[in-house]
Amino acid sequence: MDLTGTTALPIAMPPAKKGNGRTLDDLTVQATPTEKRLWHALTEVTDPEYPISVVDMGLIYGVREQDGAVNVDLTFTSMGCPCMEYIISDIRERLLQEPDVQSVDLNVVWTPAWTRQRLTEAGRAQLAQWGVGTGEAS
Repeated sequence: MDLTGTTALPIAMPPAKKGNGRTLDDLTVQATPTEKRLWHALTEVTDPEYPISVVDMGLIYGVREQDGAVNVDLTFTSMGCPCMEYIISDIRERLLQEPDVQSVDLNVVWTPAWTRQRLTEAGRAQLAQWGVGTGEAS
């Protein structure tokens, strides 16, 4: 367990698509209907540095639900991210508002590391509106 009260675990993830990024549908293709609802709820949790959801930033690696217990695998853009506790608190608070969610366990994942390829298409578009480049030619 780390200072945020979460467990840091490695996780096997499919590689991020190159190019225009992913969509929420890409991220939830194997999710149950409840898990899809939880992913959608997480689109309301924004990164404090930019008004972009943690889903569109590519910080959420996985969401699982069983009998009201939700497990979220997430990462941050860096190990020194000053917003970790804020984001974790917001995720937990938002998911606990969902019907039938009894508990939320957050697992901080550092492997694979976050890269800009994890951004969704919507995240790339929102960053571009703020004048933040994603390293790809337009």
